[in-house]
Amino acid sequence: MALGSCSIEATIFMDLKSFLSKLFKKQGDTKEEEKEIYTLRDAMLEKAFKFEFNEPKLREFAVYCYKISGKETPPVIIVDSPEKAQLIGNIFLPLETLPTDYQKYETMSTDDLKKELGTKKKEYVSFCWRDFSDISWVAYYSYKYSKQKHFSLKEQEQYNKFLEYKQLLIDSGMFVWIALEGVAIIVRPPFYMDLERVDPNNRGDDRVHSSTRPALKFRDGREYYFLHGKAKTKEQWEKEK
Repeated sequence: MALGSCSIEATIFMDLKSFLSKLFKKQGDTKEEEKEIYTLRDAMLEKAFKFEFNEPKLREFAVYCYKISGKETPPVIIVDSPEKAQLIGNIFLPLETLPTDYQKYETMSTDDLKKELGTKKKEYVSFCWRDFSDISWVAYYSYKYSKQKHFSLKEQEQYNKFLEYKQLLIDSGMFVWIALEGVAIIVRPPFYMDLERVDPNNRGDDRVHSSTRPALKFRDGREYYFLHGKAKTKEQWEKEK
């Protein structure tokens, strides 16, 4: 089997959410319930925005996602920026099996990864965890569970998958990662990400922004510029800030 993209996202974000939506038949939430849900979500976002991470838990989180997707436990590679993850993904995608020395890619520089990729056309490899938007549904179903008292044994067994997923997501500090058939490539969270508060009462609307420095900096020194949620080149940023 080639190391192409696998269906981790489909299982977690479609199958699992489908089960949860049936378990908690959605009805209109009262204003008080909405307030409590937003409070829970914002507390989770506050923790996420600190970009603290636990490397063993990052590995455990990825392995658990493969497990609940019915996949074999994969080797895990952890790197310092999305660019490195994309380069490694492009190196691996055409292969039938993972190289035995795959761990060397964790410490290779961006330039060395580009040399290894060579003249092959670089394609975008989908990330599994793109941002913090899915914390909203995690918070929503956590709140609903806290208010519902009775579950069947089968329902509780299924919900336990979500509880473990949620806890590993929080404990690991997962930012973004790539799931391929046979290998997971995880990006360590950035050093920082500057955010602009759009709504004082809703952290879910925060957007990446800085007019004084790169808004996003990864652990390999890679920097990205944003103004009011829109990515900019350094030249564009200097003109528009």
